[in-house]
Amino acid sequence: MSGVIIKPLHTRDVEAVRSLLQSGIRKEIFPLTIYSSKKYGRFISSRLHQSEVVFVGAYQNKHLIGYAEWRILKDTLFLNNIYVSFAQRGLGIGAKLLQYGVTEFLNDSTRFFSLDVFEDNNNAMLWYKRLGLEKVGTAYWNVGKQKKPLRSRKECIGKISNWTEAENHQNQYGFSMLHIQTSTGDYRIGRISNTHYRIHQEEAFKDRELLLALYENNRQREILFISQNPFVDDFETVCISNRLTTHLSIQMGGLNGYQNLRS
Repeated sequence: MSGVIIKPLHTRDVEAVRSLLQSGIRKEIFPLTIYSSKKYGRFISSRLHQSEVVFVGAYQNKHLIGYAEWRILKDTLFLNNIYVSFAQRGLGIGAKLLQYGVTEFLNDSTRFFSLDVFEDNNNAMLWYKRLGLEKVGTAYWNVGKQKKPLRSRKECIGKISNWTEAENHQNQYGFSMLHIQTSTGDYRIGRISNTHYRIHQEEAFKDRELLLALYENNRQREILFISQNPFVDDFETVCISNRLTTHLSIQMGGLNGYQNLRS
C-alpha cells in the first residue's frame, strides 16, 4: 500500500493504540487484557524509551492506521502485538510492520522469532505458518469465580511483598502485578482493572495460602487462569492462544518472497 510510513510510535498516538487493540480482540476477551484499561496509554508513554520494548506505528498522512509492539529479549525477537485498523486490513500493512521489526530489531544474539496468536484468528494463523512459524505451545484462558477457602485457625495466609508498589501501579495504569509469597512458593498474580486476577502458574490452585490471600484481598474479583490444561473444574474456557516460533536460521517467506533472516 503506497503512502504508508512505518516508524517508531509518536507520543501523541499512544491513546489511539488502545482503540486499535480493541478493534482486533474479541469483545468478550478484551476485558480480560490489560489493554482494556482506560489508562493503558499512560503505560505506553512510560515505556516508549525503553530499549527492550519498542512500539512501532504504521502511518498514512500522519494518521495512525497500524501498530506493533516488539520485545527484544536475550535470544528472541518477540512480537507482542500487531494490529491494523479494520478499514485498512488486507492491504499489506501488517506485512510492512512485520518486515520493519525483523529488519530493525535483530541483533547478534537473536536466535528465535516468536509470537502468540488466538487460535480462532484463522487468517493470522495461516499467515504466520506461511512465514515458517510453528506451534510450540498452547494456553487455555479459563475464567471462574473465587470460592471462599475454608481456613483453620493455624493456617497461614500468603504475604503480598510489594503492596505499595502494586497499588501505585494499579492507580496509575489500571492494572498491576502482586508478588505473593507462601510457605511453599512465590507467585506473580496480575490484577486486570477491578474485575480479575490473572494467574498463569499451574501450581497456584494447589496452594491454599495463596488462594486465601487472594480472597482476603478482594473476594469480588473473578480469576483468569491461563493454563496448559483445557479442563479446570468450575471454570469456563473463553479462548485459546498458541505460541508460535521459528529459528532464525530457517528461511521465512511471505513478506518479499523468501529471505534468510540469519546468515
